[in-house]
Amino acid sequence: MVYLSQVFLFASSAPSGEPTTYKEAINSPDVKLWKQAMTEELESLQTLGTWVVCPKPENRKVIGCKWVYRIKTDADGNVIRYKARLVAKGYSQQPGLDFGDTFAPVTRLETIRLLLGIATHNDWEIRQVDVKTAYLYGDLDEEIYMAVPPGLGVPEGHVLRLVKALYGLKQAGRQWHSKLKSTLSTYDLRQIVSNPNTYVAHKVVNGKRCILVLPVYVDNLLPMGDKELTDDFKTNIGNSFEVTLMGDASYFLGLRISWDREHGELSLDQMKFATKILDSFTNVKTLTLGARCPGNQWEHLGYIAGSGSLCLHCNHQSHLENI
Repeated sequence: MVYLSQVFLFASSAPSGEPTTYKEAINSPDVKLWKQAMTEELESLQTLGTWVVCPKPENRKVIGCKWVYRIKTDADGNVIRYKARLVAKGYSQQPGLDFGDTFAPVTRLETIRLLLGIATHNDWEIRQVDVKTAYLYGDLDEEIYMAVPPGLGVPEGHVLRLVKALYGLKQAGRQWHSKLKSTLSTYDLRQIVSNPNTYVAHKVVNGKRCILVLPVYVDNLLPMGDKELTDDFKTNIGNSFEVTLMGDASYFLGLRISWDREHGELSLDQMKFATKILDSFTNVKTLTLGARCPGNQWEHLGYIAGSGSLCLHCNHQSHLENI
């Protein structure tokens, strides 16, 4: 366990190039890109009516908030855009006052791999849809006040009363799931009992019995099935939510999806993750999982952390034995 704690400490401290605070963002070389990302986020939140500005209430706890910054890339690691997300500090919420139930299901990765195999075997369409600012579609039942985030001009002595389920709130995932479930029911999509965040629909189109299967992982939708229903879903889902239509699935939850449809072959890999880990430990000239680290190099924390970061994502015992 000491070894695992060392791996976590070393890996978590490895620089990623993304600022961790507002101060770091406005002082970084990419300050213009980060400011643009924050402006876009604030405009989106205000357009959706996420909060109402009001005087700070007496005898009510005001929760904090922070900016989270991410550099979005494609499956090959190329930068797509700079993303800034405003997140509530939900850890300061009080149960029974600020929130009630919090559980919300997600589709298991094992289910996604199984469904991709079935889709390949049946030559189904495999599409990808991303719901923008998904949590904000969930309505809040509780009265929650939040401090003003850096970069938003609000009169002194005022705070934000949240109307929508902002990211970071303990109940945000549950409220979004509730909203999504009710919306998908209008498309005749029903939950699979054994995996409640995977939905399925059967319809007859022009005399042909068609199927649509929809695994959901928070705001990532992976509609797969017969072309008639996947096209219909892709066309209509934008009437309910603001979405990004990604086309054929190629990169989902860190998995690169390589599909040779002509030969009926589909493969999954985490090349981007593996490359990022290896690049993080530049002092390690060679990191071969099939050979034990010779001599006193065992004491080299970079080697240990790099190997551990990769092998912790392997389920096979032979991989772990090489550390």
